[in-house]
Amino acid sequence: MTTDSTDSITLESLIDEVIDSIVARTPDRLRLAEGARCTENGATVTPGDGLWSTVTAVVKRHVVTDPSTGQAAVLALAEEGDELATLGMRIRASDGRIAELEMLMCREGQSSVFGPARMVTHRQAYFDEPVPAARRTSREEMLRLADGYLQGIEDNTSALAKYAPDCQRYENGLRTTNHERIAGGMGTAEQLDAGFFAYIERVRDRRLTLVDEERGLVYGSFFLDVPGDVEGFDARGQRLQHPPHMQASRSALIFELFRIEEGAIEDIDAVMVNLPYRASSGWES
Repeated sequence: MTTDSTDSITLESLIDEVIDSIVARTPDRLRLAEGARCTENGATVTPGDGLWSTVTAVVKRHVVTDPSTGQAAVLALAEEGDELATLGMRIRASDGRIAELEMLMCREGQSSVFGPARMVTHRQAYFDEPVPAARRTSREEMLRLADGYLQGIEDNTSALAKYAPDCQRYENGLRTTNHERIAGGMGTAEQLDAGFFAYIERVRDRRLTLVDEERGLVYGSFFLDVPGDVEGFDARGQRLQHPPHMQASRSALIFELFRIEEGAIEDIDAVMVNLPYRASSGWES
C-alpha cells in the first residue's frame, strides 16, 4: 500500500472515516487538517453537529476518487431511524488529513423528486467496474461532456454532449428519464431538446472537480436556479404542464455523478436538495 496522502486507497479510507464518524457520533476521531472547512447544505458546520446528530446508518454508496486533485466523493443512501434520506459528500485531503468536507442531505419534502428506496440498489457493480481500456474517454473529454450536459440544460439542447441511446438519469433515487409520469416518458436527450428544462433560469457555480478515467466517472456540484415563472413546455405536438412542485421558486443544490463510456454519457446520478432562490453552497471562493 502506498503512503501517498492522495492515493485512492487513502481517499476511500477517509470517506469511510467520515461516514463511520457520523454514524458512531465520534467527530473527534476525524483526521482533520488545520483550518479544515465543513459545510452541510451550504451552511458552515462544526463536525459533530448536523448529520452527526441524526444519521443512524449509511447503507449504500457510490464512491469516486481522484488522486490527481486529492479529492473523493460519495453518493449514498442514509437512514435516520426509520426514515430514508439521500446523502452526498465531497472531501479534499492534504497530507492524509481532511482539509475540506462538503455534505448534502435531502429528506422527504426537501426536493421536487425523491425516491431514496430505489437508490443504489441493483446498480452498485455498474459504477465499481472499470470501463474496458478501448472504451475509455480522456479526462478532458469527460469534463467537456459533463459540462456540455449542464450547458444543454441552460440552452435547451442535447447538441453539446453525446448520450448513449439508453442514457438514464436518477435524482434522489428516482428515475427521471424514460418514465411515463415525467415529461411524457422522454429520454435524456429528448428532454433537453424539447425544452423540458426551460423552467431553469441558469446552471451556476459549476464545480466539476473529480474524474476517474478507469471507471468512467465524473463528479461535480452546481446549482439550478428556478425562478418559478414557467408553467410548462411544448413537446410532441402538445402542451405539457409542469406539476406545481416544479413551479416553486428555489435553487436546487446538486451533487452529480456521470458515467461515461466510449465518448458518451451513459448514466447520470444525483443527490439534490431545494434551498432558497440564489442560495450559496459555501464554496464559491
